Amino acid sequence: MAKSAATSTTSRIRNKCPAMGVALVCGLWLCGCSSDGGDWEQIYKVAKASWAGDSTAVTLQQASATPYASLGLRVGGGPETIVVLATDQNERLLWTSAAKIAIETENGRIVRSAGFPGDVNAVVFRGADPLALFAQGERHPQTTTRTMDFNDLDVFGVSVRCDMTDDGPETITILGTGIETNKLSETCQSDQLDWTFKNVFWMGKSGLVWKSIQYIHPKSEPLTVELLRPPG
Repeated sequence: MAKSAATSTTSRIRNKCPAMGVALVCGLWLCGCSSDGGDWEQIYKVAKASWAGDSTAVTLQQASATPYASLGLRVGGGPETIVVLATDQNERLLWTSAAKIAIETENGRIVRSAGFPGDVNAVVFRGADPLALFAQGERHPQTTTRTMDFNDLDVFGVSVRCDMTDDGPETITILGTGIETNKLSETCQSDQLDWTFKNVFWMGKSGLVWKSIQYIHPKSEPLTVELLRPPG
């Protein structure tokens, strides 16, 4: 498997997430500017400790107890943790948790992260994200090129070429409920980093990504993301 954008300064809160969550996100992003990686390493140690345990999934009771838009997030085969929506900036959603991790998503794709073994600091598409095209009904295969930044590797603008295909309908189960989706597979290659990986997205009829398995860094295990409570 794996050898392995700028946004407006104006934002609005999609839900009444505690202010601590917003502050945590801001702090994590600022830590990402550290040149020596020390802050990032410390954040990861805290996050890893918070995940210690078995590979259990978030239960319906746990998800119901979270009154905010939320995701279930798993690193590799580790335990699943809940992250909640902090802000929505021009369709980019910022999610965070008490585990001192944060991800930014757009169209269900992780475009920025903090607090993981390896983080992606920017994802920029040359053209439209194929997830947006599939959501609009363009279900034919899509070939795209994007650039990715990795602060800890001191490499920026890494070119990644990907081919996305529609593998057809598949029913998935989240919190005991069956959801009809289309399974989208994305095979990617970066010659610069000698990195190949495969992302998988399960998209509902409305264009909402309910589940995904995504690689965000050449040296990290994939992240499995489940939408527990949609925004709005």
